[in-house]
Amino acid sequence: MKIVFDFVCDEAPLFSEVGVLLEKENHQVIGFTLGNRWKNVWKDKFKTHKLTLKKELSVDQELTRIAELYREENPASFSPADRFLNTKSRLLQKQFLVSHFILFEEMLEQEKPDIIITTGVAYMYNLVILSVCKKKGVKCISLYGTRQPKSMFTYSTSKGGNWDYLDRIYQQELIKINSDDYFEEQEYLVRFRDKIRKPDYMASARQKGGVKFVFVKEFMIRMENWYVNGWGGQEDDYITKHPLWYALRDVKRIALKKILPLLKLFDQANFNDKYILFPLHLQPEASTLILSNFYVDQLEVIRNISKVLPANVSLYVKEHPAAYGRHKIGFYKSLLDIHNVKLIAPDVDTQKMIIKSKGVVVLSGTMGWEAMLLGVPVYVLGNVFYDNFKNVIQVSGFQELGNAINTSFISDEKSILAALRSINKAAFEGIFDVCKLDAAERVLAYDNIIKVKQGIDRIFSIEISNEY
Repeated sequence: MKIVFDFVCDEAPLFSEVGVLLEKENHQVIGFTLGNRWKNVWKDKFKTHKLTLKKELSVDQELTRIAELYREENPASFSPADRFLNTKSRLLQKQFLVSHFILFEEMLEQEKPDIIITTGVAYMYNLVILSVCKKKGVKCISLYGTRQPKSMFTYSTSKGGNWDYLDRIYQQELIKINSDDYFEEQEYLVRFRDKIRKPDYMASARQKGGVKFVFVKEFMIRMENWYVNGWGGQEDDYITKHPLWYALRDVKRIALKKILPLLKLFDQANFNDKYILFPLHLQPEASTLILSNFYVDQLEVIRNISKVLPANVSLYVKEHPAAYGRHKIGFYKSLLDIHNVKLIAPDVDTQKMIIKSKGVVVLSGTMGWEAMLLGVPVYVLGNVFYDNFKNVIQVSGFQELGNAINTSFISDEKSILAALRSINKAAFEGIFDVCKLDAAERVLAYDNIIKVKQGIDRIFSIEISNEY
């Protein structure tokens, strides 16, 4: 089988190790690259195709072709969805978009792969290759950690809002929901409702932030990559930032975290209030730019939610722990200008806030999954892996959200148990994460590489051989 791996992403070292194992089993492994990113893990190991910037192209002519050929995929949304590309000039955004379409078309035509494996969809190039694969009839699989306490991963064949195998398993579980027992899931749910079990990734250093040796070490690795390994100054690479860019960002965040408590901007949570809970989402990230691309402006989203609530209901806006220190003070002050909004600090008990709420509104966050397990109404404005589950209400706009909030809700406990069973059956053991900071050692441990390889083998069986 001919397999193409994504060597652009920060999971590239893991993909490289898995690729070596697959080649030992007589599979042919190819990769695509950007600049010199992760060159040490793919150079002289695999045949690669480099994503280059083709400035000599007739941009307008190519955009016309792309608009006609890929109309259903809405390629005009691809550049704005990329947190690195959308800061470039308008011309560069168009040139990169056109160049990547052409290069992926050429790669698929030349190689004729059986399947393409990428990281979770987070960048313009992910969206382009998905579109080209769909047009060419080639399977394109994006891998995702399942956001559960146990480290597991699954996959999507689309933008990540839905996890294909999970959706299939869940529909099967619903058919036999009244005939099956759910002893294990019931025990888990009881423990979860006693104390929320946080996703595995929330324990990582990049989520907690702060001043730690691991950040100093990561800074030195970035400096080595930029100056020694040739990552810096690559015209074709729009993703890699100078190490000082990251350092300055983190220093600003640390400083603001020290200042915020002194300003006393956060409200006290009154659990006797009638309130809807909205968790601020980490930005800029794929959770909003790709999965909720019409709701990127969270201040405007909050304003609009506040307008459709009953007059006696408040909107509690809870800061994301990993975003604390990233938002500007003016953003918080604008929230406090909204008459029925209360701003809640990130360290307030999330579980109690969910349980005492009248419902949780999310764009695509994990809090919606937690609320569903706790039997609380969940209203989803964007796209997320659990939005097809019975206890979750997906809404297409703010007026519809207001109507849904005013509609009575009864939790379907059996469908929650079916969802729990489905996510475990549709996931594969192993840590799928970026090879950075404190995660790198765990991700690249040999036993984890083997587990991830076995999971990918299983995905091949499901998607290529149709062995459910």
